[in-house]
Amino acid sequence: MGTANEMITVPARLAPAPTRIVAMCVPDLTLYTLLGPMLYAIFGHLHTASFQAASELVWALLCSQSLHPSDLARALPSLRTTQARQALRRVRRVIPRAYLSSKYLTPLLIRAALSLLPDAEIILVLDSTRCIRWEIFTLGIKIAGRVLPIAWSIIPYPWPKRQFTPTVLALVKRTVESWPSDRPVHLLADRGFPSLKLFRELDRLRARIPLGYTIRLRASDYVLPADGQLVKIAELIGSITTGTWATWQASYHHRRKAGPSALLVIGRGIPIYPAHQMGPADQARRLAREKRRVDRLLSKGQKRPSDTDRAWALLSTAASWSQAKDHYALRFSTEGTYRDWKSWDLEGVAGHETAEGPLDGLVGLAALGYFIQAAIGVVAGRAVDDQARARQQQWSTTDRLSVFWRGRQVLHDRAHDWRSWLRATLPEIACQINPHSSLRYQASTPPPSSRSKEAA
Repeated sequence: MGTANEMITVPARLAPAPTRIVAMCVPDLTLYTLLGPMLYAIFGHLHTASFQAASELVWALLCSQSLHPSDLARALPSLRTTQARQALRRVRRVIPRAYLSSKYLTPLLIRAALSLLPDAEIILVLDSTRCIRWEIFTLGIKIAGRVLPIAWSIIPYPWPKRQFTPTVLALVKRTVESWPSDRPVHLLADRGFPSLKLFRELDRLRARIPLGYTIRLRASDYVLPADGQLVKIAELIGSITTGTWATWQASYHHRRKAGPSALLVIGRGIPIYPAHQMGPADQARRLAREKRRVDRLLSKGQKRPSDTDRAWALLSTAASWSQAKDHYALRFSTEGTYRDWKSWDLEGVAGHETAEGPLDGLVGLAALGYFIQAAIGVVAGRAVDDQARARQQQWSTTDRLSVFWRGRQVLHDRAHDWRSWLRATLPEIACQINPHSSLRYQASTPPPSSRSKEAA
């Protein structure tokens, strides 16, 4: 990998076609040389050989848009072997390395993500996605309609007994330990996560950092309002009509033990759909989806699912019910992130893994690639260059692309040459993440000859 200023003669196109079967060849190195300072701004000081191996793998992911080891091997920028098996060995050897694990990357990704949101309120989303035989828990920072994963933990599925809550607590604690004490953050979580231990741990962590939370409760959970009479959430939901919201000061209660007091908000919102989704076909699709949802909940033994499933029961540190409701509505951004990850076929690749170590590194690779591609999409969406804006308006009729797909279009556009824009933009992103990274990167980058020996 050369320096950012190194001139390389390359073909006009930026990356190979995003298909599963790609020719075994060296891809265009223009972007590879530009990604070096950006990755160095994230990693900081890392051994030269380790940094080169990680940057090559991230480049291969952005180039192939796939997490399959075979696709990553085909897209490696320095592939000098006549046998594909050697390239696969290289990929599989790098993925389990410690510098792609959550323990190593979490502090780095927190610093990088916060640099993109210097003044905004930080929304931290806790959620999980299932990949066949594994459950992946993630904590991510919301940015521009998506969530940038910064920490993750993995357990097998079906879940081992008494492992769910300890895994979540360890993930939250590890993230908070790396969080800067001067940055306020608000944690959001779905109704699969509330527990007495979680609320007590969050109350303890609030003494270390300015931390707030809004967590949705299940209909079967119990709360202890200020009047001291224990009540089930399902009973409170029954008195709420559509479009109304009610609040109490209450604490989560489990087995005669109460958690910290917070604001309990229960209500039913009025669904609002855009005009182009109000046709008879859209309404029929929503009714069919609602019926499947109710049937599934009935099969699990939930009573009155049509009433309890639509209501929100939120336990929050927010000052009012409107703030709690608005905060929790931001949680759904993580669903788009999981769809983006699975467009890289994370689910299929993870389903073939039999150990947590390689999967941890695979998720770390996905988090790094997602951060870079989304960061490019964020900056591209704010571009003021006339040609850049005109080209982006041709990508969709409404110009409502997510930052993930906008970044992908910039990297893989065939009808417009984005290289000059990327040469000016990527160093700015790297400087924003780490102001001193550019000089350090140029000083620490070895000449091509020594770098080839280290890679060999």
